[in-house]
Amino acid sequence: MLSADVRFTVAQKHFTVNLEIKEGLCLVMGPNGAGKTTFLRVLLGLFPFEGTLHMDKPLGYIPQHYQPLNASVEDNLHLFDVKHLPDNSPLQSKRRLNAMKLSGGEKAMLGLTQVMALQPKTLLVDELTAHLDQPSTVMIENTLKNYGSHAVVLLVTHQWDTLLRLKAPTLLFLNGSAQLLPAEEAYNRLLETLN
Repeated sequence: MLSADVRFTVAQKHFTVNLEIKEGLCLVMGPNGAGKTTFLRVLLGLFPFEGTLHMDKPLGYIPQHYQPLNASVEDNLHLFDVKHLPDNSPLQSKRRLNAMKLSGGEKAMLGLTQVMALQPKTLLVDELTAHLDQPSTVMIENTLKNYGSHAVVLLVTHQWDTLLRLKAPTLLFLNGSAQLLPAEEAYNRLLETLN
């Protein structure tokens, strides 16, 4: 479970977030500078805030620009005590390859596999699918959706097609506050920001 009633300030802009999520995948969306990544930093204990915050732990985090160690995929997996990969993992046949030579989607999957091996009850993912091709994006989305069956997963994204595909509840940041909305309502509110 994730419960937050927090207020924080960035560059003289004030933000308010009030939400409660029992489990599942939740998208975090809004325009640039709306407070999304700073909210993740609040959850990680890296940014000051006022109010109350409760999360199930352990907490997992994967940044947008995840970089593996300059070592084999196998060694990167061992670092997080990953013993088994799902049969459909793109990493299955690349265990001996240097992780730096993986594609963007494969690196993202490696980072996600490492973090999920820690079995976080709250998983924060900051724009991991940015700049990935669609098959890699869909693979990551499905992995996160499945993981959300027993944890809270927050995925920060700017990709509207992710919202349309997953139809997940969305924490929408607009005008200094954030509201947890059903996917369709979040989509309509985002459309209004274009006018």
